Amino acid sequence: SITPLFCLVHLLSLRTGAVLEANECIRILVSTDTVQWGSPLAAICAITNASCDVVSLTNASKIFWQLNKVDIPRTQYTILNRTVSQVNIPVFNQTVGMLSCQIHQGPGVTLRNDVRIRTGLPPDKPVNLTCVTSWKKEPSMKCSWNPGRHPHLPTNYTLRRIKNLGKCHNHEVNGERIDCLSRDSHSCTVPREKLRLFSTYDISVFAENILGSVESDILCIDAMDVVCSRIEVRNPTLQYLRPLHSDPETAIIDNLTL
Repeated sequence: SITPLFCLVHLLSLRTGAVLEANECIRILVSTDTVQWGSPLAAICAITNASCDVVSLTNASKIFWQLNKVDIPRTQYTILNRTVSQVNIPVFNQTVGMLSCQIHQGPGVTLRNDVRIRTGLPPDKPVNLTCVTSWKKEPSMKCSWNPGRHPHLPTNYTLRRIKNLGKCHNHEVNGERIDCLSRDSHSCTVPREKLRLFSTYDISVFAENILGSVESDILCIDAMDVVCSRIEVRNPTLQYLRPLHSDPETAIIDNLTL
């Protein structure tokens, strides 16, 4: 019998270069749509609907692959069976790539299915964690760190604090952990109401994205031990300049009042 899809394909074949999105006929399957930069990628394209089993759809050897609209060499194909083709990309090194499997279906007509692949890196271990407490205007403690390489993927950086029982690294196994989610990937500010004075905390940074997670070394501090005293200089007055030696371009300042 003639299926509605066959009639549609026959109609489209009258238009040169027509492309039909064919989710009901062929479909790409990948284990994940996010891979690590430079890693290999394998994907399969399967004929998924028996009603589509007409003309060239009867054999997966007719399937061809493209990455960002560029043909992938057939040497990277593997025909697993009559309805399944596999492509192997040894090194995937594009930040974003559109992978498609296609099959010609009559003169000038192509059935196609696409999948968007992203690449990036797992987060590096945050280093150089430092914290400073300020008691000016809005008291707070700001912690900063170096996140390392840009992962090119959405990545959360969370400042973790656990209150110690008297001394460093001495807290309950399931002790309360207070988190601060970074807005800029390299710092987080803890407001005064979440600080306990004269108490030590184990502080670390936890970084996580779809490719992995890692935690920084632990920093043990008391908020009162890292106080930043800001010195304000108001209305400086320059009295005069006196030449240094014989060079008129070099001078020292005498009698500078603040």
